[in-house]
Amino acid sequence: MSLGLGCGDDELPGLIPMTQKSVCIRRWDKEQIVVISERDCVFCRELLVRMRKEMSVLDQKKVEVLWIESSPAACLENAQRFPEFGIAKCISRRVVADKWGINSTPIVFWVQDEKRMLKKGLFASQQKLPWISSPSSNRLK
Repeated sequence: MSLGLGCGDDELPGLIPMTQKSVCIRRWDKEQIVVISERDCVFCRELLVRMRKEMSVLDQKKVEVLWIESSPAACLENAQRFPEFGIAKCISRRVVADKWGINSTPIVFWVQDEKRMLKKGLFASQQKLPWISSPSSNRLK
């Protein structure tokens, strides 16, 4: 199952195009990165390392990485395996679905194209992704 739709050049200059790998990354306000993964850690790592090299804003002190995984266990595993990413939050799709009544598919589209999902009625307002500022998100150090 491929979840990534592609990284736009206007959002992440210089990134390699999305492949069939199930990963999708997007930068938010030069302060946050959203990572959606289906346990494809190697590809995530390659993208993040390249982003760090090419964009000075990707400093652990400035950037918050949100890692959304298929299960809490997978979240914890990824955060522990790749501490260099500076992962601040890691929550599972099930938690998001239970809290906001959505499934894993819209999450990917939300990251890629909010306006398109607004047209489909999956956004209640123009606000950012709800889990970015959610106090219920699991904070991992």
